[in-house]
Amino acid sequence: MSDVVNIDSKSYAYNFIDNAQIDARTKAQASKAAGGSVLMALAIAMGLIADKMTDRVFALAEKLDNIQNEKAKMENNGKSPGSMSENLITAQLQAQTQIMNMFMQAMSTVIKSYGEANTQVARKSG
Repeated sequence: MSDVVNIDSKSYAYNFIDNAQIDARTKAQASKAAGGSVLMALAIAMGLIADKMTDRVFALAEKLDNIQNEKAKMENNGKSPGSMSENLITAQLQAQTQIMNMFMQAMSTVIKSYGEANTQVARKSG
């Protein structure tokens, strides 16, 4: 998973979210076509994006764990671990966690607002 650590000239967050949106939009459209509501399709699409973000956080956490295990082995053998990019992975993990936190808050707000708007429309129509 080299794309987790290596950030190319394109925006990491943009590429990740753009790909997740395309995938989620396709699955949500299939859900809506199967008889689900627009709100359900929206929730599914956003949930799928959140799942991909969670996968990214877990991948970074696993990579950090592997580095720390390797570092501990080297120290137990009396060797100096040197620079093992632990700080880079930690920074990326913290950033990805914050991005996910912001997305989850936004997702909650969007679903709540959409649901409340539907309620208001239903009241005015009936």
